[in-house]
Amino acid sequence: MKYMKLIWGFVLFIATLNMQYGYYQFIRFASAVFFVYYAFFYFKDNKNVLGTLFTGLAILFQPFFKFKFDRPIWNTIDIVLGSFLIILYCIENDLIKKKKK
Repeated sequence: MKYMKLIWGFVLFIATLNMQYGYYQFIRFASAVFFVYYAFFYFKDNKNVLGTLFTGLAILFQPFFKFKFDRPIWNTIDIVLGSFLIILYCIENDLIKKKKK
């Protein structure tokens, strides 16, 4: 699970390509599960801002009551979220050093 954010960031980048519809259904369901999982652990660790963010993302990606966006909007969402997950992974694993004052 250590690399899950990093891997899922790249999976979201792949979703910007022209794939079969089944891939997007898989992404929607698996992303919802992924975001619920991390929301739970962020709330458990008392990181409420990230917990709330991941809860909102789980609602956005949940497969039961779909949000209908055009493809360019979903591509933008995928790129922004993929970048966010990769950066979050780097910050949480001290790959991006914080400046000390």
